[in-house]
Amino acid sequence: MALIKQGFFGFQLDVKSMIPLAAVLVLAFILLFVLTWTNTFHCKSLPGWCDVYYSIKNAVFYGDMGIKSQPKVAIVYGDDGLGDPYALQTLISDIASIKGQKPDMLNIKFLSLGNLKQYDMIIVDRARTMSTEHVSMFVTYANQGGKLVWTGDAGAQLPKSENPEQYLLYEDETTKNPDTPHNVINPWARKLGTKMVLLNELLSVNYRGNYCDFKPCMPVINCDGKLVAINKKHPLVYGLSPILEFCFVGKNSFSLVTIIGKNPSTTVLSAEMGSNIFDESQTNYGNIMPLIVLTSKSSILTLNIGENVAYYALPPEYYAYSSIDDKHRYYSLIENLYYGMLFG
Repeated sequence: MALIKQGFFGFQLDVKSMIPLAAVLVLAFILLFVLTWTNTFHCKSLPGWCDVYYSIKNAVFYGDMGIKSQPKVAIVYGDDGLGDPYALQTLISDIASIKGQKPDMLNIKFLSLGNLKQYDMIIVDRARTMSTEHVSMFVTYANQGGKLVWTGDAGAQLPKSENPEQYLLYEDETTKNPDTPHNVINPWARKLGTKMVLLNELLSVNYRGNYCDFKPCMPVINCDGKLVAINKKHPLVYGLSPILEFCFVGKNSFSLVTIIGKNPSTTVLSAEMGSNIFDESQTNYGNIMPLIVLTSKSSILTLNIGENVAYYALPPEYYAYSSIDDKHRYYSLIENLYYGMLFG
């Protein structure tokens, strides 16, 4: 059947013939939306799509019917640990290209999963002591498609109200082998009753401690290392100079982690330290420290599907902290976090 037919004014569309085409376009639009939502397709790859995507998501998911295209971001913070969440909020809102976006500040004490679902991206900062219920909440948020940025030693310590035997996961609880020792797997491997809460697998890293647990940290600028961007074109490190010193001040250091391979992960940025790092038992962790690790849900034909979880061993605000001299402040890493996670 022809797509057009003769009409009173010359030509007119054959509506019946257009219906299948309209259905295909609607399905293609839905597929594009889902691929963007799962972080499989980066919205910036299609000109204008980021504005359309976030406008629709704001209206449909959050009930915001205004004409807004900015993603919704929140920083979740606790009472202790590495990081300065309000400094991070200021840094993000001060970057001109982010158009004045000011992340909401959420105290972890008052949060539920429903609160997290109101945001496109959650950054967890300065929250070392964390209940297992809250750890489980963040894992669920990420597994349901939310973009999660985890920093430093967040969640590395149980609250005093939680008994380690009841809430930490032990090696012999994950296998039927009777010879498996009763050792804690990692502070980021928890349990709620019979449910395993595997934050370590979500982040693709095991927490080992903070740098200052292994090396003496003086209240001065420490530049004992250099930054190494593995893929300089990656959105999280794009534009970063290949020759940069790695600096931090005193106790404002980074967490030492080791990579685990349960999910497809990408080490985006590392620090090459001046010497190897040893723990109390003289375990040698070498001198290459992962600083930014990105995790996907799966990998198909080398394509990482759903890269929605990023771990920052050094809280991102420390890269541009006020106590660091101008020469060693790397503001682009803050900007890249925002654009790389939300726009790709």
